[in-house]
Amino acid sequence: IIEETREAATLLTCQLNGLDGGQNTRPVAHRCDEVMDHPTDKTDEWWQTYAEFNLQVRKVQALLKAHFYETTVTDG
Repeated sequence: IIEETREAATLLTCQLNGLDGGQNTRPVAHRCDEVMDHPTDKTDEWWQTYAEFNLQVRKVQALLKAHFYETTVTDG
């Protein structure tokens, strides 16, 4: 599970570098938010990478939630 999550995060970072040029030293989470919140008029190739990146973000989030984040139980 740890290796799968690391590989997914590495792929995510590579895709992110392709979208924002990789020159940003901010944390990956902030860079992801910026790219997802402010897509601009880019090339078709950029949008294809963005679509793949968006799916990868969801995969990493799901892995982290399923295996690494503590869940809280609420009385209902």
